[in-house]
Amino acid sequence: MKKNRNVNCTYIEKIKTQHVKDILKIRVEINRHLDDLEKQIIRDLEEKEGQCKEDIQKVLSSIRDKEAIISQYHSKFQNIKQYASDLQTFLGIGEFKVKVNEHKLYLQSLMDTKGFEQFDLVFKIDTDVQSILNGLKHFGSTEIKARPSNFGLSRSKDKQAQLQVEGTKKTINDVKLILQKKIKTYGDTGKGCCVSEVGQFLFIDHCSRKLLSLISSGGTLKLNLLVHPSDGFDIACIDKKTVAITTGHSSKKTGIDIKDIENGFNIKFINLPDRSLGITRDHDSLFVCVAALGIYKINIVDHTSHLIICKVSLNSYVSVFGDNIYYTNSNDHSVVCCDRN
Repeated sequence: MKKNRNVNCTYIEKIKTQHVKDILKIRVEINRHLDDLEKQIIRDLEEKEGQCKEDIQKVLSSIRDKEAIISQYHSKFQNIKQYASDLQTFLGIGEFKVKVNEHKLYLQSLMDTKGFEQFDLVFKIDTDVQSILNGLKHFGSTEIKARPSNFGLSRSKDKQAQLQVEGTKKTINDVKLILQKKIKTYGDTGKGCCVSEVGQFLFIDHCSRKLLSLISSGGTLKLNLLVHPSDGFDIACIDKKTVAITTGHSSKKTGIDIKDIENGFNIKFINLPDRSLGITRDHDSLFVCVAALGIYKINIVDHTSHLIICKVSLNSYVSVFGDNIYYTNSNDHSVVCCDRN
């Protein structure tokens, strides 16, 4: 009994520590996102400030040019008044009137083309940001959940009786499969498939049509994407809209296509030294069978890779469970289990 309670106490401490780590992680992500938004809005303000100053400087530059010309005419006018005859003064004044009228029209055109508009920079806080300050009252919630314990009292006689009765061992032959649904793949040679986070089915049509088919959970064909020049051997979901497709026995390129199934374009191609076959995803890593070499573990974030040396066949598939990797070998019709090293 003491051991049972102590184990539960240790577990509570451990799970609390994990929750604190999760909270700090979310806090860091929120801070990073707010920092990015802050930089973006400041950059936007600086760009608009520069645009306002540029427009103002254009007007000022034009006015300075006109000011220099007017100064020249003013000097000429003073000279005419001082040194010219009455006739020359009369003719000069006529010319000055024409020039004054031209500059008057220029200044009026500046007013008409909004050259003297007052600029202002307006900033409004997004309502979603405002809601964080006013509407967000809690970071989350906590509760205590109680579940039945597998701890129980037993008598020594009961233990002796249990030891005398040999339990029935189950093998794979005892597993009974129950048909849930039939899905039409809309292809000719289906080699690979996976189920997305939202319950959609993705099928790879190998070699002949080189096609990726996206089918809804209800069985309706939603999308067909060509994977050419890749042969499209197997597929694994990375997130809701991104998948990884192996090139199979293609002679044109060998590796993994990272595709956006929402918009239908290629995000990246990861080169591998030989033909890429079965593929699966486990957390932040892709595990892919590479002919004649073994299984490559590839980081989804930075695409660094690590080779796990083993003998895979030309049609090997792979799966990961816990600390173990399982892969098929069509040469001897077997399933092999190995560790991650």
